[in-house]
Amino acid sequence: MTERKITGKEKYKNELLKKMEGFLSDSYHLIVPYESEQSRDEAYKIECELIERYGMSQEQIDLVKEMCDRFAEYNRLKHGGYCLTGNGEEGYCIKNGKRVDPKFWLVDNGIGDLRAVKAAYAFQTWLKKTGITKLDWMLEADLICPAIFKVEEYSFEGFEEVLKEFNIE
Repeated sequence: MTERKITGKEKYKNELLKKMEGFLSDSYHLIVPYESEQSRDEAYKIECELIERYGMSQEQIDLVKEMCDRFAEYNRLKHGGYCLTGNGEEGYCIKNGKRVDPKFWLVDNGIGDLRAVKAAYAFQTWLKKTGITKLDWMLEADLICPAIFKVEEYSFEGFEEVLKEFNIE
């Protein structure tokens, strides 16, 4: 990203974008449906302000929403079946009654969780297709968290062949 001076108006727009993304992300983690709807309503109010006052396009807003949707789905599938537990300060993961050190990004992570790998692969494919980690306006608003950059760097060399070999979709 090229360095340029961000004006007060752009800074406020970026803060609103970050808040909208936060409300959307929170809506996936809230257990009570009412609270989740409230969080989405707050995001919608900010969306309207971003479009009306700051000239953001509906396509840009939709891209932020889709990123939140896909990242939430990726995290849901990635951690599916794992239980994070511990005794005091030490935290560890348990799967199928066994203590494991999951490596969610590997094709064979030692415990056969293909669902987690497929979720990371699908998310990485979408990231490359949209190029969101290269969009200046997303970077300036700090919408791309470090975990997203990490997924973009995962290596799935040979993964398509494994899927074909075992007839997995």
